[in-house]
Amino acid sequence: MTKFDGNLMNYKTLMRQFEAHIAQRTRTVELRLFLLKHCVPAVRDKIERYTSVNPCDGYRMAQNELFYEYVQPHVIAQRCEQELKALADVRPHDSDSLMKLSAEV
Repeated sequence: MTKFDGNLMNYKTLMRQFEAHIAQRTRTVELRLFLLKHCVPAVRDKIERYTSVNPCDGYRMAQNELFYEYVQPHVIAQRCEQELKALADVRPHDSDSLMKLSAEV
């Protein structure tokens, strides 16, 4: 698994991989530690405070914090819009630019 870098476009992938490979095989107490391990320091700082809370509640609270920060539909839509606008312009009948755009998306 790769570390979650705060890019909200990668959040769903992180949580799917985390649930499939770690959460199903790990006790609740260890879940928070594994979740922290798979986040870069900037993201880890946001959820580290939940390590002192009851294990079940702490893990749930950390998940909620990440969800609130990275899964709000309007935030994702804005990020997608920004990324699309940053891509190369595609002019009518410019197949090379269109191919480049499709590869990036």
